[in-house]
Amino acid sequence: MSLSSAHTARLSQVTHTEFGLDTLRRFLFDIARISADWSMANVMEEQLAAVHAAVGPSAHAICALSGGVDSAVAATLVHKALGDRLHCVFVDNGLLRLKERERVEGIFKEHLHLPVTIIDASERTLSKLRGVTDPEAKRKVIGAEFIAVRL
Repeated sequence: MSLSSAHTARLSQVTHTEFGLDTLRRFLFDIARISADWSMANVMEEQLAAVHAAVGPSAHAICALSGGVDSAVAATLVHKALGDRLHCVFVDNGLLRLKERERVEGIFKEHLHLPVTIIDASERTLSKLRGVTDPEAKRKVIGAEFIAVRL
């Protein structure tokens, strides 16, 4: 049995705890008898193969971008696997920070070199939110509108 990328993320979370890494290493290697026979290169190869298997040899995929780190990493990984068959989409729902739309577009197009389609759904989303005061109801409206947007 080998360590997965999820295990490595958890390793980094215990570095601030006194004896955290020692405790975790003892559990993983001495008690659970997990071997450390992996490398980051292997993890990347496995993930790229998983994307290829999930999407198929000629199909296209859509990646919804939030503008955050998670969607940027996911888009970058999937783009490495699929190339031009990946279509990134960023939805401006009208609730973004000042210049957020431009920042996201610039980062994805100019720095990450990923194709991105920007959809302006601000009027549509804001009109659906008009009069809604309950935070949970707002969250549901925003989520539903994000999903309902069409290219």
